[in-house]
Amino acid sequence: MPSTLRLHTCFRYLSLLAILPVLLSVSRMARSEDSAFHTRDLTELRIEDLMNTEVTSVSRKTEHLSDAAAAVFVLRNEDLQRLGVLSIQEALRYVPGLIVAQIDANKWSITSRGFGGRFANKMLVLIDGLSVYTPLFSGVFWQQLNPVVDNIDRIEVIRGPGASLWGANAVNGVINIVTKHARDTRGWYLKTGYGSEDRGFVSLRYGGCRNQRLDYQVHFRGINRDDLVDGSGHDNYDNWDYLGGGFRLDWQQSSSTALTLIGEITHSNARQVLKTLYQGIEAVALEAKTEYEQTDGMILGKWSHAASPESELMSQTYYHFSEFIDPTTTFRLHILDADIQHRFRLLPRHELVWGGNARLILCRNDGTFAVSLSDIDRTDYLYGAFVQDEIALVPDRLSLTAGSKFEYNSYTGFEYQPNVRLCWHPHERHSLWAAVSRAVRTPSISEVGIRFNQMVLPPNPLDPDSLPMLLIMKGNADYQSEILIAYECGYRVQPTSSFSLDLALFFNDYDRLRDFVMGEMFVEVEPGPTHLVLPFQAENPVAGETYGGELAATLDVAPWWRVRSTYSHIKINLWLKRPSVVSDYQTIEGESPQNQVSLRSSVDITPSLTCDLMMRYVDGLAKLDIDEYTSVNARIAWHVNRPITVSVVGNNLFEKQHQEYSPDYVETFSSEIQRSITGAIEIRF
Repeated sequence: MPSTLRLHTCFRYLSLLAILPVLLSVSRMARSEDSAFHTRDLTELRIEDLMNTEVTSVSRKTEHLSDAAAAVFVLRNEDLQRLGVLSIQEALRYVPGLIVAQIDANKWSITSRGFGGRFANKMLVLIDGLSVYTPLFSGVFWQQLNPVVDNIDRIEVIRGPGASLWGANAVNGVINIVTKHARDTRGWYLKTGYGSEDRGFVSLRYGGCRNQRLDYQVHFRGINRDDLVDGSGHDNYDNWDYLGGGFRLDWQQSSSTALTLIGEITHSNARQVLKTLYQGIEAVALEAKTEYEQTDGMILGKWSHAASPESELMSQTYYHFSEFIDPTTTFRLHILDADIQHRFRLLPRHELVWGGNARLILCRNDGTFAVSLSDIDRTDYLYGAFVQDEIALVPDRLSLTAGSKFEYNSYTGFEYQPNVRLCWHPHERHSLWAAVSRAVRTPSISEVGIRFNQMVLPPNPLDPDSLPMLLIMKGNADYQSEILIAYECGYRVQPTSSFSLDLALFFNDYDRLRDFVMGEMFVEVEPGPTHLVLPFQAENPVAGETYGGELAATLDVAPWWRVRSTYSHIKINLWLKRPSVVSDYQTIEGESPQNQVSLRSSVDITPSLTCDLMMRYVDGLAKLDIDEYTSVNARIAWHVNRPITVSVVGNNLFEKQHQEYSPDYVETFSSEIQRSITGAIEIRF
């Protein structure tokens, strides 16, 4: 699309978001001041309060967002409600610096500051302290992460390394999902609805209390999502079903001691079309319609004791089970993790946080011809300790934070991940910060031991002596950790009571990045018939750098109208450290959009009627042959009375369909996101 036409299209969408609230506001003039039902004004939560939102992900202790020496963005429960999202994945689209793309109806690419894909492997995801970052491929099974949205208190997103506290694999960022205390979920809650893509969904919860000290809740969620379409508009056979349920207990043992117990079990069943399905040298089926399913279960216990406002001891233990089954393989994972941390005032100007963790990982693979691991049963260990000191160089003005994580893992042995952060408040409305960090991504089970028979090329029909050729991707027992040295700085300012700005800049220096390097061909007899094998082995031949920045702004135009906007830019440059190897590393450079823009306009039309409009612009992906797109979503909600809310959400309103990403490694067919409408009703009592 010519640049002038692209700018014109973007301006048209921006104009709509700006003008429509003005037109809608006319109806506010007619409202009655003694209305029986009032929602709170948008700006009742002032920008000062937004800047002072409490976060825990940066320093593993509670602090204000304005004091965090990192690029942090918070999605509060109110944001999730106003966005009208039914999943965490949709909400993350509006976080600056995150690159979120839907691959098909049940697969996502979500990453921070580059290096995306279904198997994106540089972002740690936590929910209530439990890591959902699977050691199988160092990524996240996003289709399994579907908590009841109303249970979420906030989602804290750190762009940039968090490894000095959270350990290996918190390389490009950390997503920390914090759910509500059980006391905040008392009573019944029901949300259900139907849409053109979400073909039925329900969230059900009940919470109560005993003796004013024990709060509890139980919940259930079910989703049925329809197929997306291919480029011709035909169904792509990628619909999926999800069921999940769980409980939470919060016991306030005393004024200083608390105990939390959380349990969850989820199951999803999804469809996909494999371009070729092999169970031997010859293809079993072309364009094979297959299904895969996954079951996860976990139980987590937390204990905390606050001896004083300046001293707190916390510990947690969890067990996580996961089973993944599809026609090519079956993986089962058992993870047992224990974590402890202590925060205390060492000296008048020194606040120390230290702790340690241990993790046991058991993996079993019932492989097939298509996918197998070198070890049918594998046991891995992870031990770690961290220490961090926050020094008030000038109280309430200038602080220095320094610390490191030290870990031992079964793949590469000892790893260290230090960081230094500085935060300066020259004025109560201004804060500047800078940081230098080292982070590593340790090898995954697949990178060390997988054999993925990806493609068979038939013998040359003109040569009777030629053999079929099998292309494989294989792990490497000598695979090393990837390394990042990150340089960051940022500036937060609130020049007026109705406007705030948050800017972050970064330069990332990577070494030992992964690529699958072509090896020497060899002959293989089993399984027959005799065939050639061309291996592509996981190695660390790539280095590179990324740089860019993110900007987030919030403006209260009026007490009933709030506008939020974000902009992200990234540039990726990679190179081979060994020019003699055969590698496709340059594809990675074009798999992340250089520019992303989002704009959200939230309006209280009347005390009981709200309107939210959302626009996102995403650059094209040249290496994947995907065009740029602009998506406009809208939500209108009617608060019928205090317990009942009816809403309608429209997604991708101005386009019939568009593609956001392409499948990688597992060859399925590309899907495109359609225009959709969803209606929902929420009841609280």
